[in-house]
Amino acid sequence: MLRPLFISVIFGALIGGSTALYTLGLEKIQIFHQAETLYPLGLIFVFSLIYFVKRQTLFFPTQVYQVVISSEIEQRHWSSLSYVWNILGSWMSHLAGASLGREGTSIVLASSLAQLCRLNWKYYQPIVISAAFACVIGQPFIAIIFMMEMFATNFDQKIFSVVMAWVGFLVMQSLSVQPLFKLITVDLSVSFGDKLMVVVLIGIIIGLTTQIFKYSYIMLSDFFMKNKLIAVLVVIILSWIFFQPQMKPLHSLSLNVLSEIQTGRSDLQLLFLKMIFTLLFISLGFIGGDFIPAIIIGSGIGVSVANFFNVSFTFGLVMGLMAFFTGLTRLKWTSLWIIFFLSGFQVMLWGYLCLSITRQLCGPDSLYKKISLT
Repeated sequence: MLRPLFISVIFGALIGGSTALYTLGLEKIQIFHQAETLYPLGLIFVFSLIYFVKRQTLFFPTQVYQVVISSEIEQRHWSSLSYVWNILGSWMSHLAGASLGREGTSIVLASSLAQLCRLNWKYYQPIVISAAFACVIGQPFIAIIFMMEMFATNFDQKIFSVVMAWVGFLVMQSLSVQPLFKLITVDLSVSFGDKLMVVVLIGIIIGLTTQIFKYSYIMLSDFFMKNKLIAVLVVIILSWIFFQPQMKPLHSLSLNVLSEIQTGRSDLQLLFLKMIFTLLFISLGFIGGDFIPAIIIGSGIGVSVANFFNVSFTFGLVMGLMAFFTGLTRLKWTSLWIIFFLSGFQVMLWGYLCLSITRQLCGPDSLYKKISLT
Protein backbone atom coordinates (compact mmCIF):
# COMPACT_ATOMS: atom_id res chain seq x y z
CA MET A 1 0.00 0.00 0.00
CA LEU A 2 2.83 2.41 0.82
CA ARG A 3 4.66 1.84 -2.47
CA PRO A 4 1.66 2.77 -4.71
CA LEU A 5 0.99 5.75 -2.44
CA PHE A 6 4.61 6.90 -2.80
CA ILE A 7 4.44 6.43 -6.57
CA SER A 8 1.18 8.42 -6.68
CA VAL A 9 2.76 11.33 -4.84
CA ILE A 10 5.93 11.37 -6.95
CA PHE A 11 4.13 10.87 -10.23
CA GLY A 12 1.51 13.45 -9.27
CA ALA A 13 4.34 15.96 -8.95
CA LEU A 14 5.62 14.93 -12.39
CA ILE A 15 2.16 15.39 -13.93
CA GLY A 16 1.80 18.79 -12.27
CA GLY A 17 5.21 19.90 -13.52
CA SER A 18 4.53 18.54 -17.01
CA THR A 19 1.13 20.25 -17.25
CA ALA A 20 2.66 23.49 -15.96
CA LEU A 21 5.43 23.30 -18.58
CA TYR A 22 2.92 22.62 -21.33
CA THR A 23 0.64 25.44 -20.16
CA LEU A 24 3.56 27.87 -19.94
CA GLY A 25 4.39 27.12 -23.57
CA LEU A 26 0.78 27.78 -24.59
CA GLU A 27 0.80 31.10 -22.73
CA LYS A 28 3.93 32.16 -24.62
CA ILE A 29 2.24 31.15 -27.87
CA GLN A 30 -0.81 33.22 -26.96
CA ILE A 31 1.44 36.26 -26.50
CA PHE A 32 3.17 35.53 -29.82
CA HIS A 33 -0.21 35.38 -31.59
CA GLN A 34 -1.10 38.85 -30.34
CA ALA A 35 1.93 40.36 -32.05
CA GLU A 36 2.36 38.26 -35.22
CA THR A 37 0.11 37.46 -38.19
CA LEU A 38 2.10 35.18 -40.52
CA TYR A 39 2.08 32.06 -38.32
CA PRO A 40 -0.79 30.22 -40.16
CA LEU A 41 1.68 29.66 -43.02
CA GLY A 42 3.38 27.14 -40.73
CA LEU A 43 0.39 24.76 -40.83
CA ILE A 44 1.74 22.81 -43.80
CA PHE A 45 5.16 22.43 -42.15
CA VAL A 46 3.62 21.18 -38.88
CA PHE A 47 1.32 18.77 -40.71
CA SER A 48 4.26 17.35 -42.70
CA LEU A 49 6.43 16.97 -39.60
CA ILE A 50 3.72 15.17 -37.62
CA TYR A 51 3.07 12.86 -40.57
CA PHE A 52 6.79 12.10 -40.85
CA VAL A 53 7.10 11.32 -37.11
CA LYS A 54 4.09 9.00 -37.20
CA ARG A 55 5.57 7.15 -40.17
CA GLN A 56 8.86 6.63 -38.31
CA THR A 57 7.36 5.23 -35.08
CA LEU A 58 5.61 1.92 -34.51
CA PHE A 59 3.21 3.34 -31.92
CA PHE A 60 2.78 7.07 -31.48
CA PRO A 61 -0.51 7.92 -29.67
CA THR A 62 -1.67 11.50 -30.00
CA GLN A 63 -5.34 11.13 -29.03
CA VAL A 64 -6.91 10.13 -25.71
CA TYR A 65 -8.75 7.14 -27.15
CA GLN A 66 -5.47 5.78 -28.59
CA VAL A 67 -3.98 5.74 -25.09
CA VAL A 68 -7.14 4.29 -23.50
CA ILE A 69 -7.49 1.33 -25.88
CA SER A 70 -3.79 0.66 -26.51
CA SER A 71 -3.00 -3.06 -26.50
CA GLU A 72 -0.11 -4.67 -24.63
CA ILE A 73 1.77 -5.16 -27.93
CA GLU A 74 1.31 -1.50 -28.88
CA GLN A 75 2.54 -0.41 -25.45
CA ARG A 76 5.78 -2.35 -26.00
CA HIS A 77 6.43 -0.23 -29.09
CA TRP A 78 5.57 3.06 -27.36
CA SER A 79 8.42 5.34 -28.44
CA SER A 80 10.63 6.67 -25.66
CA LEU A 81 10.52 10.01 -27.51
CA SER A 82 6.72 10.09 -27.44
CA TYR A 83 6.66 12.74 -24.70
CA VAL A 84 9.01 15.03 -26.63
CA TRP A 85 7.20 14.58 -29.95
CA ASN A 86 3.80 15.19 -28.38
CA ILE A 87 4.66 18.32 -26.46
CA LEU A 88 6.62 19.81 -29.38
CA GLY A 89 3.97 18.71 -31.87
CA SER A 90 1.19 20.25 -29.80
CA TRP A 91 3.10 23.49 -29.27
CA MET A 92 3.80 23.72 -32.99
CA SER A 93 0.16 22.93 -33.85
CA HIS A 94 -0.98 25.76 -31.58
CA LEU A 95 1.83 28.02 -32.78
CA ALA A 96 0.65 27.58 -36.37
CA GLY A 97 -2.89 28.53 -35.27
CA ALA A 98 -4.63 25.15 -35.51
CA SER A 99 -7.97 25.36 -33.70
CA LEU A 100 -7.45 22.79 -30.93
CA GLY A 101 -7.72 22.29 -27.17
CA ARG A 102 -5.22 21.19 -24.57
CA GLU A 103 -6.65 18.46 -22.33
CA GLY A 104 -6.01 15.64 -24.81
CA THR A 105 -2.32 16.45 -25.05
CA SER A 106 -2.01 16.74 -21.26
CA ILE A 107 -3.43 13.24 -20.85
CA VAL A 108 -1.17 11.79 -23.56
CA LEU A 109 1.88 13.52 -22.04
CA ALA A 110 1.12 12.05 -18.61
CA SER A 111 0.71 8.61 -20.17
CA SER A 112 4.03 9.00 -21.99
CA LEU A 113 5.71 9.85 -18.68
CA ALA A 114 4.24 6.68 -17.18
CA GLN A 115 5.79 4.67 -20.00
CA LEU A 116 9.16 6.39 -19.50
CA CYS A 117 9.03 5.63 -15.76
CA ARG A 118 8.07 2.02 -16.56
CA LEU A 119 4.98 2.01 -14.36
CA ASN A 120 2.78 -1.06 -14.42
CA TRP A 121 0.53 0.30 -17.16
CA LYS A 122 -2.24 -2.24 -16.61
CA TYR A 123 -2.65 -0.96 -13.04
CA TYR A 124 -1.70 2.71 -13.41
CA GLN A 125 -3.36 3.48 -16.75
CA PRO A 126 -6.72 4.63 -15.28
CA ILE A 127 -4.96 6.37 -12.38
CA VAL A 128 -2.63 8.41 -14.58
CA ILE A 129 -5.24 9.31 -17.20
CA SER A 130 -7.82 10.35 -14.58
CA ALA A 131 -5.30 12.37 -12.57
CA ALA A 132 -4.01 14.16 -15.67
CA PHE A 133 -7.55 15.12 -16.71
CA ALA A 134 -8.35 16.42 -13.23
CA CYS A 135 -5.11 18.44 -13.12
CA VAL A 136 -5.67 20.23 -16.40
CA ILE A 137 -9.29 20.98 -15.41
CA GLY A 138 -8.13 22.24 -12.02
CA GLN A 139 -10.51 20.08 -9.94
CA PRO A 140 -8.67 17.17 -8.23
CA PHE A 141 -11.80 15.34 -7.05
CA ILE A 142 -13.00 15.09 -10.65
CA ALA A 143 -10.39 12.31 -11.04
CA ILE A 144 -12.53 9.76 -9.23
CA ILE A 145 -15.69 10.65 -11.19
CA PHE A 146 -13.80 10.54 -14.49
CA MET A 147 -12.31 7.16 -13.57
CA MET A 148 -15.69 5.66 -12.67
CA GLU A 149 -17.12 6.66 -16.07
CA MET A 150 -14.11 5.59 -18.12
CA PHE A 151 -12.72 2.46 -16.43
CA ALA A 152 -13.55 -0.55 -14.28
CA THR A 153 -11.20 -0.13 -11.31
CA ASN A 154 -10.58 -1.12 -7.71
CA PHE A 155 -11.18 1.11 -4.70
CA ASP A 156 -7.45 1.65 -4.13
CA GLN A 157 -6.97 2.88 -7.71
CA LYS A 158 -9.66 5.49 -7.16
CA ILE A 159 -7.94 6.72 -3.99
CA PHE A 160 -4.53 6.89 -5.65
CA SER A 161 -5.98 8.84 -8.60
CA VAL A 162 -7.25 11.54 -6.24
CA VAL A 163 -3.91 11.64 -4.40
CA MET A 164 -2.04 11.94 -7.70
CA ALA A 165 -4.40 14.65 -8.94
CA TRP A 166 -4.14 16.63 -5.69
CA VAL A 167 -0.34 16.58 -5.71
CA GLY A 168 -0.30 17.60 -9.37
CA PHE A 169 -2.77 20.40 -8.72
CA LEU A 170 -0.71 21.71 -5.79
CA VAL A 171 2.43 21.69 -7.90
CA MET A 172 0.62 23.63 -10.61
CA GLN A 173 -0.64 26.12 -8.03
CA SER A 174 2.86 26.58 -6.64
CA LEU A 175 4.06 27.33 -10.18
CA SER A 176 1.28 29.94 -10.58
CA VAL A 177 -0.62 28.00 -13.24
CA GLN A 178 -4.24 29.14 -13.10
CA PRO A 179 -7.18 26.70 -13.56
CA LEU A 180 -9.10 26.85 -16.82
CA PHE A 181 -12.30 28.04 -15.13
CA LYS A 182 -13.35 30.58 -12.57
CA LEU A 183 -16.42 30.31 -10.35
CA ILE A 184 -19.66 31.31 -12.09
CA THR A 185 -22.56 32.95 -10.24
CA VAL A 186 -25.83 31.93 -11.89
CA ASP A 187 -28.99 34.02 -11.93
CA LEU A 188 -31.95 31.67 -11.37
CA SER A 189 -34.60 34.36 -10.91
CA VAL A 190 -36.58 33.59 -14.08
CA SER A 191 -39.65 31.33 -14.07
CA PHE A 192 -39.53 27.54 -13.96
CA GLY A 193 -41.05 27.30 -17.44
CA ASP A 194 -38.46 29.58 -19.01
CA LYS A 195 -35.58 27.68 -17.43
CA LEU A 196 -37.07 24.37 -18.55
CA MET A 197 -37.48 25.60 -22.13
CA VAL A 198 -33.87 26.83 -22.26
CA VAL A 199 -32.45 23.63 -20.77
CA VAL A 200 -34.39 21.31 -23.09
CA LEU A 201 -33.55 23.32 -26.19
CA ILE A 202 -29.83 23.50 -25.33
CA GLY A 203 -29.76 19.74 -24.72
CA ILE A 204 -31.51 18.96 -28.02
CA ILE A 205 -29.39 21.34 -30.14
CA ILE A 206 -26.06 20.26 -28.67
CA GLY A 207 -26.96 16.57 -28.56
CA LEU A 208 -27.82 16.44 -32.27
CA THR A 209 -24.89 18.70 -33.20
CA THR A 210 -22.33 16.51 -31.42
CA GLN A 211 -23.74 13.40 -33.06
CA ILE A 212 -23.11 15.00 -36.47
CA PHE A 213 -19.67 16.16 -35.31
CA LYS A 214 -18.56 12.68 -34.24
CA TYR A 215 -19.89 11.02 -37.38
CA SER A 216 -18.08 13.61 -39.49
CA TYR A 217 -14.87 13.06 -37.51
CA ILE A 218 -14.99 9.32 -38.18
CA MET A 219 -15.55 9.87 -41.90
CA LEU A 220 -12.99 12.65 -42.34
CA SER A 221 -10.18 11.12 -40.29
CA ASP A 222 -10.47 7.88 -42.27
CA PHE A 223 -10.65 9.81 -45.55
CA PHE A 224 -7.62 11.99 -44.81
CA MET A 225 -5.63 8.96 -43.67
CA LYS A 226 -6.23 7.27 -47.03
CA ASN A 227 -5.83 10.41 -49.17
CA LYS A 228 -2.74 12.30 -48.01
CA LEU A 229 -2.58 14.55 -51.08
CA ILE A 230 -6.10 15.80 -50.43
CA ALA A 231 -5.19 16.27 -46.76
CA VAL A 232 -2.22 18.44 -47.78
CA LEU A 233 -4.47 20.45 -50.09
CA VAL A 234 -6.95 21.03 -47.26
CA VAL A 235 -4.11 22.19 -44.97
CA ILE A 236 -2.95 24.66 -47.65
CA ILE A 237 -6.51 25.99 -47.98
CA LEU A 238 -6.79 26.31 -44.20
CA SER A 239 -3.48 28.22 -44.16
CA TRP A 240 -4.89 30.69 -46.66
CA ILE A 241 -8.17 31.06 -44.75
CA PHE A 242 -6.46 31.55 -41.40
CA PHE A 243 -4.11 34.10 -42.95
CA GLN A 244 -7.11 36.45 -43.32
CA PRO A 245 -7.21 38.97 -40.42
CA GLN A 246 -10.90 38.37 -39.70
CA MET A 247 -10.17 34.70 -39.03
CA LYS A 248 -7.84 35.38 -36.09
CA PRO A 249 -10.54 34.80 -33.40
CA LEU A 250 -10.85 31.22 -34.72
CA HIS A 251 -7.19 30.38 -34.29
CA SER A 252 -5.72 28.23 -31.53
CA LEU A 253 -6.18 29.34 -27.89
CA SER A 254 -9.07 31.67 -28.74
CA LEU A 255 -9.65 32.38 -25.06
CA ASN A 256 -10.73 35.93 -25.92
CA VAL A 257 -13.81 34.39 -27.57
CA LEU A 258 -14.58 32.52 -24.35
CA SER A 259 -14.14 35.75 -22.39
CA GLU A 260 -16.73 37.47 -24.59
CA ILE A 261 -19.16 34.58 -24.18
CA GLN A 262 -18.76 34.82 -20.41
CA THR A 263 -19.99 38.40 -20.62
CA GLY A 264 -23.13 37.35 -22.49
CA ARG A 265 -22.04 37.98 -26.09
CA SER A 266 -22.29 35.10 -28.53
CA ASP A 267 -21.85 35.01 -32.31
CA LEU A 268 -23.48 31.89 -33.78
CA GLN A 269 -21.65 32.24 -37.09
CA LEU A 270 -18.31 32.33 -35.30
CA LEU A 271 -19.29 29.31 -33.19
CA PHE A 272 -20.24 27.34 -36.30
CA LEU A 273 -16.91 28.15 -37.95
CA LYS A 274 -15.05 27.25 -34.73
CA MET A 275 -16.74 23.84 -34.78
CA ILE A 276 -15.92 23.26 -38.45
CA PHE A 277 -12.26 24.22 -38.09
CA THR A 278 -11.82 22.15 -34.91
CA LEU A 279 -13.35 19.18 -36.72
CA LEU A 280 -10.96 19.60 -39.64
CA PHE A 281 -7.83 19.99 -37.53
CA ILE A 282 -8.44 16.98 -35.27
CA SER A 283 -9.44 14.90 -38.32
CA LEU A 284 -6.22 15.92 -40.10
CA GLY A 285 -4.17 14.72 -37.12
CA PHE A 286 -2.80 17.94 -35.65
CA ILE A 287 -1.74 17.34 -32.05
CA GLY A 288 -4.12 18.82 -29.48
CA GLY A 289 -7.35 18.21 -27.64
CA ASP A 290 -10.91 19.35 -28.13
CA PHE A 291 -11.91 20.45 -24.62
CA ILE A 292 -11.47 24.23 -24.99
CA PRO A 293 -13.26 24.34 -28.40
CA ALA A 294 -16.06 22.21 -26.90
CA ILE A 295 -16.39 24.60 -23.97
CA ILE A 296 -16.46 27.63 -26.29
CA ILE A 297 -19.05 26.10 -28.63
CA GLY A 298 -21.27 24.74 -25.85
CA SER A 299 -21.14 27.96 -23.81
CA GLY A 300 -21.86 30.05 -26.89
CA ILE A 301 -24.89 27.98 -27.84
CA GLY A 302 -26.15 28.15 -24.26
CA VAL A 303 -25.78 31.94 -24.10
CA SER A 304 -27.47 32.36 -27.50
CA VAL A 305 -30.48 30.26 -26.45
CA ALA A 306 -30.77 32.10 -23.13
CA ASN A 307 -30.58 35.50 -24.84
CA PHE A 308 -33.27 34.46 -27.33
CA PHE A 309 -35.71 33.66 -24.49
CA ASN A 310 -34.65 36.71 -22.41
CA VAL A 311 -33.26 34.46 -19.69
CA SER A 312 -30.10 35.43 -17.78
CA PHE A 313 -27.10 34.58 -19.97
CA THR A 314 -25.33 33.12 -16.91
CA PHE A 315 -27.93 30.34 -16.78
CA GLY A 316 -27.47 29.49 -20.46
CA LEU A 317 -23.68 29.76 -20.04
CA VAL A 318 -23.55 27.14 -17.29
CA MET A 319 -26.04 24.82 -19.00
CA GLY A 320 -24.08 24.85 -22.25
CA LEU A 321 -20.63 24.95 -20.62
CA MET A 322 -20.12 21.19 -20.40
CA ALA A 323 -22.90 20.04 -22.75
CA PHE A 324 -20.81 19.92 -25.95
CA PHE A 325 -18.02 18.08 -24.12
CA THR A 326 -20.62 15.64 -22.79
CA GLY A 327 -21.89 15.02 -26.30
CA LEU A 328 -18.37 14.37 -27.60
CA THR A 329 -17.28 12.04 -24.77
CA ARG A 330 -20.56 10.87 -23.13
CA LEU A 331 -19.00 11.69 -19.73
CA LYS A 332 -22.21 13.05 -18.20
CA TRP A 333 -21.31 12.67 -14.52
CA THR A 334 -17.83 14.12 -14.94
CA SER A 335 -19.35 17.15 -16.67
CA LEU A 336 -22.10 17.49 -14.06
CA TRP A 337 -19.63 17.58 -11.16
CA ILE A 338 -17.48 20.14 -12.94
CA ILE A 339 -20.61 22.31 -13.13
CA PHE A 340 -21.20 21.67 -9.41
CA PHE A 341 -17.69 22.79 -8.46
CA LEU A 342 -18.08 25.94 -10.57
CA SER A 343 -21.63 27.03 -9.75
CA GLY A 344 -22.87 25.13 -6.71
CA PHE A 345 -25.68 22.78 -5.86
CA GLN A 346 -28.51 25.06 -7.04
CA VAL A 347 -27.85 24.33 -10.72
CA MET A 348 -27.35 20.58 -10.38
CA LEU A 349 -30.93 19.57 -11.25
CA TRP A 350 -30.98 21.75 -14.35
CA GLY A 351 -27.51 20.62 -15.33
CA TYR A 352 -28.48 16.98 -14.92
CA LEU A 353 -31.51 17.46 -17.17
CA CYS A 354 -29.52 19.30 -19.86
CA LEU A 355 -26.64 16.80 -19.90
CA SER A 356 -29.03 13.83 -19.86
CA ILE A 357 -30.83 15.12 -22.96
CA THR A 358 -27.50 15.80 -24.64
CA ARG A 359 -26.17 12.33 -23.87
CA GLN A 360 -29.38 10.71 -25.06
CA LEU A 361 -29.22 12.43 -28.45
CA CYS A 362 -25.45 12.51 -29.09
CA GLY A 363 -25.16 8.91 -30.29
CA PRO A 364 -23.28 5.94 -28.81
CA ASP A 365 -19.73 6.97 -29.79
CA SER A 366 -17.18 8.79 -27.64
CA LEU A 367 -14.04 10.64 -28.73
CA TYR A 368 -12.36 9.24 -25.60
CA LYS A 369 -12.95 5.65 -26.68
CA LYS A 370 -12.63 3.75 -29.91
CA ILE A 371 -15.32 4.87 -32.34
CA SER A 372 -16.41 3.39 -35.64
CA LEU A 373 -19.18 3.61 -38.19
CA THR A 374 -20.62 0.25 -37.17
